[in-house]
Amino acid sequence: MKDIINKINNLKIQRNDLIKQFEKAMNDKDISVAIAIKIKQDSISNEIMKCYDQMIELQKH
Repeated sequence: MKDIINKINNLKIQRNDLIKQFEKAMNDKDISVAIAIKIKQDSISNEIMKCYDQMIELQKH
């Protein structure tokens, strides 16, 4: 369980870094970079959800 929590925390840090990069890309009007960043953010959000699902499964057992 502790490993999953650590993974979630690391993913959240990565997501927050991407939020800053996205803001910079939007300020620079670099739409292609902004889209690529959003895709990465979606991937990280999916990973976070998988981690939460794993935690729920562990709690069931």
